[in-house]
Amino acid sequence: MTAEVSHSFLLDGAVEWSEIATALGDLRLEFDTEDTSLAFCMLDCHDQLLRKSGRVLLEFDDSLTMLAAGTPPQRQATAEAARFPADLPEGPVKRLTEATFPLRCFLAMASGTLHRNSLRVVDEEAKTHLRGEILTVGSDAGHVTLVTLSPLRGYTRAPVRLGAALLAHGAGPLEAEHIFTTLAPNVPRYLAKPKMRFSGHETAFDVAVETIRNYIAVARANEAGVIGDLDTEFLHDYRVALRKVRSVLSLFKGVFGSVQTAELKAAFSDLMAPTGRVRDLDVYLMDRAAYDELVPEQLRPGLSVMFDAFAAERDGAQAKLVKHLKSKGYQKKISALEEQFAHPDGFVRGEAGGLSAEVYARKLVWKSYRKICKIAAHIGDDTVDEDVHELRIACKKFRYLLEFFAPLFPGKSAKRLIKRMKALQDTLGVFNDCSVQKDSLATFMSTHPAVTGARGLEAAQSIGALIAILDQRQRAERARVMTYFDQFYSAETRAEIKTLCQRKGAAA
Repeated sequence: MTAEVSHSFLLDGAVEWSEIATALGDLRLEFDTEDTSLAFCMLDCHDQLLRKSGRVLLEFDDSLTMLAAGTPPQRQATAEAARFPADLPEGPVKRLTEATFPLRCFLAMASGTLHRNSLRVVDEEAKTHLRGEILTVGSDAGHVTLVTLSPLRGYTRAPVRLGAALLAHGAGPLEAEHIFTTLAPNVPRYLAKPKMRFSGHETAFDVAVETIRNYIAVARANEAGVIGDLDTEFLHDYRVALRKVRSVLSLFKGVFGSVQTAELKAAFSDLMAPTGRVRDLDVYLMDRAAYDELVPEQLRPGLSVMFDAFAAERDGAQAKLVKHLKSKGYQKKISALEEQFAHPDGFVRGEAGGLSAEVYARKLVWKSYRKICKIAAHIGDDTVDEDVHELRIACKKFRYLLEFFAPLFPGKSAKRLIKRMKALQDTLGVFNDCSVQKDSLATFMSTHPAVTGARGLEAAQSIGALIAILDQRQRAERARVMTYFDQFYSAETRAEIKTLCQRKGAAA
């Protein structure tokens, strides 16, 4: 007979099984194996996406076990030095983690000792009614017991009685959050986009300071991962956080004094400057397979010359970036900025700093939207690339404003607007990527020492073909820009933005 359903229970600390056994009546509780003590790690990625999805991933005994409420445990073998989901052998855990965080590496959230045992419930004829597994998992911070029951088809008394006994002794459903906070209470939750809450009484200055303070914290939360070169997303999130800080300083005009605004812009620009080349190279190297697919097979060896050069350059650029992030100069500057925004009384407020944040937000959003419409009105088949780039930047600024001020707007209006412009922004992003990549590849082909000799000629032919294909893709995306803009510029969207921006006296 096979198990047809699985029941999972979570208890704090160890379980007194002798007390639970007395509640089974004429059934008897047996333990099939001796208690096995093993080292374990609880794994997730930096974004803690398993935790957020209600899952717990344990590594022990050269295997991975994924636990979630309401589903049987998923198990598979691990692999030595498997840093990413793609490094794992085929199996259910690989499929799930690769779909959840393909670019993220595994990180140990907690570690310690795990005790594993098996149980079964039998009747007076020694027939097995139910099987189960007990995992008692302990770190330096605390212990939990995870009990998974697998009833056998046709037997109903055992799971009912044992489940009731476990509940009577304080068991609850398997909750990933409870397991995390017990085993790893000092691991903070990470949010690349901090959730901000405003009362509606804040000034524009208050919102600007809070937003910048939160994104400085996001940048700092990624420093160790960038220095350790753990995965590419640490640098990506670090750069996005600093970019949003710079956007606040640019978009919130008149909130800080003009001299102080210029100083802050320069300070954050200096922090971000050393990161650019590493990120550019990361994007190329991550897209290597996609580039190979774009060109005929006979031209792919030529691209290897370029990618080998990029990989070598990245090693050097990463080493320089690590030196920068570890330097006393960087640490002093970022710490000083962190302190400034933690205690903002020393800032000089501009003429708009004392305005109601809600009124200020509506005026800024409306002005930004009008600018998008103005730029888009002049874009056609013959428009130069620079104007399309200008539209992309205007859309990005509009989205940032909606994100920054979302807590001040009613309901989920800001989120709906962001969602509606996603297709347009994605198309503009691809258009821009093609343009930047064409220029970068052309520069590489004409200046890099790797493009010399016999292999250099081979590389030049391959890169030339790739540039031609990117140009075709860019033209195709350009044709889609106005299609997606027309969708974004629908009567429904215009009405929603106008309603949003005309509330409480923010005249449109």
